[in-house]
Amino acid sequence: MIEGGVALRPRDTGGVVDLGVALLRAEWKRVARGSLPMLAAAFLCALVAWREDAWLGLGVAWILGRAAHVPVTRALGERASGAPAAGGLLGDLGRGLGVTLLVVLGYAAASCFFPIVFWVAWRSVFLPEVAILERPSSGLLARGSSVSEAPGAHPLGVVTWLWAADLFGLVAGELSGRAVVGDLLMVTDLFANPDAFEPSVYGLVGVLAVQPFRAAVRFAGYLDARTRAEALDVFFALRAAASDGVRR
Repeated sequence: MIEGGVALRPRDTGGVVDLGVALLRAEWKRVARGSLPMLAAAFLCALVAWREDAWLGLGVAWILGRAAHVPVTRALGERASGAPAAGGLLGDLGRGLGVTLLVVLGYAAASCFFPIVFWVAWRSVFLPEVAILERPSSGLLARGSSVSEAPGAHPLGVVTWLWAADLFGLVAGELSGRAVVGDLLMVTDLFANPDAFEPSVYGLVGVLAVQPFRAAVRFAGYLDARTRAEALDVFFALRAAASDGVRR
């Protein structure tokens, strides 16, 4: 890289978020086609659970909403690499939800000593990208940790943005939903929870709505980490140039 004069631009956490937003805007049509059906299915399941218990409904939305990350990751991975994603969508859905359950179990195990939650989040933040894009036959946790430990990576910064996005979606969904239905339309609000301390249907919608953004930011953090550690952008550029030369 030094002999070739390649220089990697320093990018802080804010720059990673900007990159994720730019990728999401560039692929918004594919993202919408792939993620909206999954978000709709997750909402229906969360609504059924919400009728039993409001917090259970929120948990179901948080977990099943991760299914929408899979088409986002595949679409952005194809754009970054210039090559179609390997494997099928159904298999990747299984991998994505499997990783989500693994992370949830890690959070649950670490909840007895809260600071460990940050360690679990740091080590596991890029596991979905590793599982879906790299598909290691073994050593998934080790590979995810190595990406997080790449020099110049921002795993905790990315995790902070992901958690903040979930919180923003919940609060924005609650406030905007109640305002539109109750104050603007002035109709009986059948979807709000009478208990102000429990999430309503609007909160579920808000949490689900931010999932494509979360997936894009996490992918951008993964791409940035691998670029710094492995010059991934140079590899993609050389492969694209070689493919173009073969076609010619």
